[in-house]
Amino acid sequence: MGILTGDKQVANQSEEYEYYYVGDKKVKLNKLPDSFALRYKSDVPAHAIEKKLLDMPDLADAEERKDIPANNLVIVTLPQPKHLVDVKESIQNLEDDDRVELVLPVYKEPQSGLRMVVTDEITVRFKSGVSDDAIDRLNKETGVEILEKDRFAPNQYILKVKDPKETFAIARKYHESDLTEFAEPNFLSEIEKTSVPYFEQWYLHNTGQNHGVPGEDIKAKEAWGLTKGSPDITVAIIDDGVDINHPDLKPNIWTNPDSSQPDIHGWDFFDGNSDPNPKKFTPPYYVTRGNDNHGTPCAGLVAATGNGALGVIGVAPNCKILPVKIFMGDNLVQNNRLADAIRYAGQRADILSNSWNCPESNDVTYAIRDVIQTGRGGKGCPVFVAAGNGSKNQIGFPSNVPEAIAVGASTNRGEIAAYSNCGEGLAFVAPSSGGTKRVYTTDVSIPGRGYNVGDVGKGDADGFYTNSFGETSAATPLAAGVAALIL
Repeated sequence: MGILTGDKQVANQSEEYEYYYVGDKKVKLNKLPDSFALRYKSDVPAHAIEKKLLDMPDLADAEERKDIPANNLVIVTLPQPKHLVDVKESIQNLEDDDRVELVLPVYKEPQSGLRMVVTDEITVRFKSGVSDDAIDRLNKETGVEILEKDRFAPNQYILKVKDPKETFAIARKYHESDLTEFAEPNFLSEIEKTSVPYFEQWYLHNTGQNHGVPGEDIKAKEAWGLTKGSPDITVAIIDDGVDINHPDLKPNIWTNPDSSQPDIHGWDFFDGNSDPNPKKFTPPYYVTRGNDNHGTPCAGLVAATGNGALGVIGVAPNCKILPVKIFMGDNLVQNNRLADAIRYAGQRADILSNSWNCPESNDVTYAIRDVIQTGRGGKGCPVFVAAGNGSKNQIGFPSNVPEAIAVGASTNRGEIAAYSNCGEGLAFVAPSSGGTKRVYTTDVSIPGRGYNVGDVGKGDADGFYTNSFGETSAATPLAAGVAALIL
């Protein structure tokens, strides 16, 4: 591509785009002319690489240096109008540095506009019944090694290719093989949490307050005459973390009945530990980008207890919440971790709520199909996914997976919200922002963090609640909460 050269193993494609398969469809990725990714060796501290980049005159003025220490990776974006061809000597310097493993292109998936990085890993799912000998023969033929066998999906592996410039080609070869269900590069993908932050819970019972239309709500008052849910029903919030110590959420946080298991109250798939709380915060703290603000409001819409001082209550206040953390601020996420988070949730929860979009992925698609079939002890888990907020006539991925339940947004005036994606595959709309009121729900209870950093006009003076949530991010957990009442 003109930016990566030298003897080190590097990704050096001959075109300005690459492609992979999702099902039978080719998904083209455009190479960004102003960005590259650098993967450094595991024994090299991140600050040493940061200093190296700052000490290079061509790169010191980078518009962005996104550190992803969990993957020993940093993404560098140059300021406009500078392009990679303008810093080729610095790129060569990085390739020659003994601390650097790979210098890689950064791609953009045109439909979502989200960034993706491909390294030297591919995800492969072999068909049921394919023998170990057949797998070994194909692996030897392509020169790959098995890095990891998926603990949630039989016959699925992470494979490492010898030469990163062959990652796309080898992934396509596996995908086209009669032995496999799918194969794709194990992308690091940018994820779009489908909310943009901008008292009363009109979406539960709309009486026309603030010029809304009476009755444009989810009929919670009527439903609660029959049930407020059951503690035997658990809704997984797959997101950037849930504040498990929030006073309106803590009583309803799922606890593993098997005390010998490490996932006491859920799991963090980004960092690989048992703490699913929000962790990443960068100023300004009241915006979605760069902050773990998003999952806690979603959780409150499902199952806030209603016992807090301000009386915020979820749709299903007697149900449980399983926190499944997969995002860390706006860091990119490896596809296999995202897919495994879905599969894990399908083992522990009854309903899955996903208020996010990402680039198309076979692994994520199959994860949804897995839990639809195997979740709830073989009964299957409903998987609710936000349709997205792009005002498009097509819904985003993974809401467009046929087995998913795609949720759009309506307003307190009974109209489809202007920002809500619509089109083929949309199951229904649920109340959210876009009219004369946004959505009031729980917020991160850490002082000075969350959408409301401590302003009574934005929810409450302590910052435990926000009145600024919305978009299809709010509509999706509301729909999941309704399902929890029915299940």
